Amino acid sequence: MKSLIPLCILMSLIGCGASPKKINNCNFKAIKGAEFVLRQMDYPHDLNAITLGGPLSGYFLHTIPRWRSSDMLRLEYKEKVNTHGKIYKMPPKEDFPSGVKITQGEFTPIILEDCTVFYSKNYTRYTRNKFVENYVERAYFIEDLKRAKGYIGKNIWKKLSYSSNHRKLATNEKGKTFDILPYEKLEVIGIDTRIYNHIEGYTPFFLKVKDGKGNEGLVKYSSEAIYRENPFNNKGWSQKSIRLIKYEGGFVGMNKSQAILAWGLPLNTRITKSLNSTNEFWFYGNLTSIMFSNGIVSMISM
Repeated sequence: MKSLIPLCILMSLIGCGASPKKINNCNFKAIKGAEFVLRQMDYPHDLNAITLGGPLSGYFLHTIPRWRSSDMLRLEYKEKVNTHGKIYKMPPKEDFPSGVKITQGEFTPIILEDCTVFYSKNYTRYTRNKFVENYVERAYFIEDLKRAKGYIGKNIWKKLSYSSNHRKLATNEKGKTFDILPYEKLEVIGIDTRIYNHIEGYTPFFLKVKDGKGNEGLVKYSSEAIYRENPFNNKGWSQKSIRLIKYEGGFVGMNKSQAILAWGLPLNTRITKSLNSTNEFWFYGNLTSIMFSNGIVSMISM
């Protein structure tokens, strides 16, 4: 599954001192570039808020690639839901305004179907403070949606992680979840592209799934969230080992692939070396850490 790309929200038009660039006589359909769609979403914040440091500070598209308020324009997002746009490869003469200094890869030019050009900042807390090329927040990409439709009618397995919600099946109703077994088989029955405030973390959209009891819920469409095949098939592991991985947080003597199944990917790692061994530490957000000695788990701290 390719890297999934998100889009900065457009909010109600206010006088910000800058106007979006518009390409005259453009043919949006003929423009080459990855195509995205602005998603429907919940609106938890005051849509008229102006404070840049407040909850709306991440909801801007830039008219030119700077952070100053005079360089931003906010549009009414509700009017733009389901609007199409594309990653825009600007001709040399239409590149960033002269005198603007930016970090390489910090902004992505995008063009909406009305031929207005904005700059989406390639940064989000979900990327752990790293810039991601061609990152467009609050949107889903057409190619990702086409790929995800191939999941419908097939089974997936939700990955375990250090999150307290990894054994819960989220739904589109706030406060309503279903308990599921670790690595329970889930049938994909559809796709939901809405952004829900009560579901933590970012995803380009959700897979609608059904568990063994017939309960329907949502799972993030992400290689970090799901397996497309049963991860325990054809491993040759004992039933005791599988049970410990699923229900007990693993065991001393695990290898790295087993540790990932038990705890998910770590937030941070550290390696120390001595004459006789290499020790690697995996750290998780719930104060759990795992130590590997020469690639085998030698200690689990919970």
